[in-house]
Amino acid sequence: MKDIKKYISCSCESETILLQKFKGEDEVYLSLFARGLNIRRYGILDRIRHIWQILTKGFPYTDEIVLDKKRALELSNKLKELCK
Repeated sequence: MKDIKKYISCSCESETILLQKFKGEDEVYLSLFARGLNIRRYGILDRIRHIWQILTKGFPYTDEIVLDKKRALELSNKLKELCK
């Protein structure tokens, strides 16, 4: 199985979640991008803040959650239940 990567933006497109699963690992990674993916929507100051975060922290996302297989399945089941 190859690495899996899926971006899901919120309805207002201001935030985005990145779901990742790496080949050979059981964990699922959820990364929250507070500025979303469409950086062109933001002014120059927001773009500079985004670049500064990457330069100083080494990553463009605000936070990351790592779920083991059991918790990833719990999240999946709860989302399915809520969307009925």
